[in-house]
Amino acid sequence: MYARAMIRVSRVSRLWPLLAALALPALAHAESVAVLGIEAEGAPEEDAARLTEALRQRLSGSGSYTVVPGKDYIELKMVYGCADEGAAQCMAQAGKSLGADKLIYGTLRGKKGGGKLAVTLRVLDVKTANVDRYIPTEQVGADELLAGAVNGVASRLLAALLGLEAKASLTITCTPEDAKITIDDKPAGTSPTTLTDLAPGYHTVGVSKEGFRTRNESVSVRAGQAVKLEVALAPAASGTADNGGNDNPPGQTPPAHEEEAPPGRNLRIAGAVGLVLAGVAGGIAIYTWRSYTGLQDDAHTSLVQLATSNATYASQQSAWFASPTCTPPGNPPKNQALADYQQHCSDGQSGASLTTGLWVGAGVLAIAGVTALVLGVRKGDATAEKSSTASFKPRLRAIGPTAGPTGGGVTASFEF
Repeated sequence: MYARAMIRVSRVSRLWPLLAALALPALAHAESVAVLGIEAEGAPEEDAARLTEALRQRLSGSGSYTVVPGKDYIELKMVYGCADEGAAQCMAQAGKSLGADKLIYGTLRGKKGGGKLAVTLRVLDVKTANVDRYIPTEQVGADELLAGAVNGVASRLLAALLGLEAKASLTITCTPEDAKITIDDKPAGTSPTTLTDLAPGYHTVGVSKEGFRTRNESVSVRAGQAVKLEVALAPAASGTADNGGNDNPPGQTPPAHEEEAPPGRNLRIAGAVGLVLAGVAGGIAIYTWRSYTGLQDDAHTSLVQLATSNATYASQQSAWFASPTCTPPGNPPKNQALADYQQHCSDGQSGASLTTGLWVGAGVLAIAGVTALVLGVRKGDATAEKSSTASFKPRLRAIGPTAGPTGGGVTASFEF
């Protein structure tokens, strides 16, 4: 009887085109935005540059837009000959060269005699060359454009311009410096630091440094607000430095306490793993066995077709047809029936070898797993019995002679 094992070829790969087609709608990407910048008109150049960078950082952290690198606003106006910021067609052409869906640009104007500055901001749709949204004038103070506060201005502007949720910023300074900062029990770097994208509401700020008492401050922030917090840490009293609840002296690590594993636990774990692997190998073996058993009919059909279409060859090689192998003897006819039979036979032998190996592996793993489990259980039981026996070992307290009217003897007392 010829071998009957084969692993069927999975046809799941035929589903990939359909799955890819179904997944295409989910691949839509967020709109790309280029922040060209803020042009300073009678206002400090450094203030305009800080506001430009704050707008880019706020957009990058929003997750709602893809920020593409934007060239300098003034440079683009000169290259494309845009007369003023309202030249939408000209700016749209510049946006196409950057590969952006939208452009954000504007001006920062100063006023005579100082005072507040005026921010003008536009969002241009590159495809339609239309200004979607426009902030004609937003009054900001010079102190709001400083390094610790400009993020709050950017958050407020983008909330009005694009509907992004306005976040707050918090600048923390500490004496001494390099203190550890936490926000709502989450690490937030060391002081001094500026935290952006804070949700409006109350937050707990923790400030700690070795050798000083830890401070916890509650801070309330509003949307788009820039808040400053200054903290001064007091030195810890001698011998009572803040060590996070650790009773050991500063700089010393408490000795590690290694909990001893229960006797036999590792053996029981190894046994359980062995049994699981045995089950997996057995399951695969059953699958391959069931897969190649269906080849019997296919191979038999191919062999019948070979004998029917080549009666002379079948008569000459009747012994081989009675007990066929994968290699036909003599000069077999070259036809599709022979090719199918040889393919089925070859695949069947490979599948049979694989299934046999899987069964052997499953058996070895099962035996090893059961053995490890038994040894682990026995080791644990023996340790428990030994401990129990040691705990109840009797102790001799007193021994001495005794005498009575009818005779004498020895008495002893034990403690259990």
